[in-house]
Amino acid sequence: MPKTGMIAGVIIVIAIIAVAAAYVATQPGAPVTTTAKQWKVALLLPDVITDLTWNGPAYQAVSRLVAEGIADKFSYTEQVAVPDAVRIASGYASEGYDLIIQHGSQFVDTTREAAQKYPNSYFVTTAMLAPDFPTNASVVWVYLEEAYYLLGILAGRMTKTNVVGTLCPLEVPGIVEWSKGFKAGVLSVNPNAKVLYAVTGSFMDATLGKEAAMAQIEAGADFIAPMTDGPVLGAIMAAQETGKAYVFGCEGDTHSINPNIIVTSAIWDSYAHYKTIMLDIKAGQFKPRYEADLKSGGATITPFYALKDQIPQSVLDEMEKAKQDIISGKINVKELVQSITL
Repeated sequence: MPKTGMIAGVIIVIAIIAVAAAYVATQPGAPVTTTAKQWKVALLLPDVITDLTWNGPAYQAVSRLVAEGIADKFSYTEQVAVPDAVRIASGYASEGYDLIIQHGSQFVDTTREAAQKYPNSYFVTTAMLAPDFPTNASVVWVYLEEAYYLLGILAGRMTKTNVVGTLCPLEVPGIVEWSKGFKAGVLSVNPNAKVLYAVTGSFMDATLGKEAAMAQIEAGADFIAPMTDGPVLGAIMAAQETGKAYVFGCEGDTHSINPNIIVTSAIWDSYAHYKTIMLDIKAGQFKPRYEADLKSGGATITPFYALKDQIPQSVLDEMEKAKQDIISGKINVKELVQSITL
């Protein structure tokens, strides 16, 4: 066959193959060769993933997103200091991560800065407000003061000394309201109770938390509601050492540390939040603010475990009624705490 004939023959064969491939591709069940997008999430944590109150629950929440196929890849960095947050977040953004979470209210400014630098990624932090955030950044917040209001009812009814306490790590917006919610709950059922208040000076330092809790126990507190990791762990140590107080956990289910001291924990469901955010990103419906409360189920309290039998049914009923009144709006804890002084 002449050379031109060979070329013509090859062209005819190629054309036949192309037509056949096109036909097969149009038939039901034909394989699709497009590559699916890989959704990637990065998590920046102020401490380690082994804690039970803040970093651990967030790590478990995002891990669950991957296990359920909501995200395809998950990376994290522990013990992130605020001065390093923008650099670390930027590194993830430059690698094409879709959602970068800076898990802590101390990261508001660094979240804004990283989001401004990388408009193709989405950034989230935990805070009440998002001043001057770009459209690819958001805050998430839970009104734990509603859950603490319920715990205040329990403490106010069950205290034997008529003295209870609450520990705040730092007087930052949001967390202060949690302590106020606890006090409001106590006074709603026991207006003569004394509610002690202390600021430990650290989110993470359990030693400072223990010192503050010890002082409250020495002053007669038999129920203590600490906020965040350090104060919670410190209060547990103080209660274990003295045997004179019960403790409420915060942000994560901490009963396993000592089920005979931890009555219950006020928690927020970070899994529910981050799942909603990831699905919103995929749907093109990313919001500037996400929040949760008792009504949505984002704020709640854990079971009472070993101590349930020690709580009178009348107290449990009173807590449940208050919960329903909060959900219906009959009790507005979000507004109530504004008039509470610590």
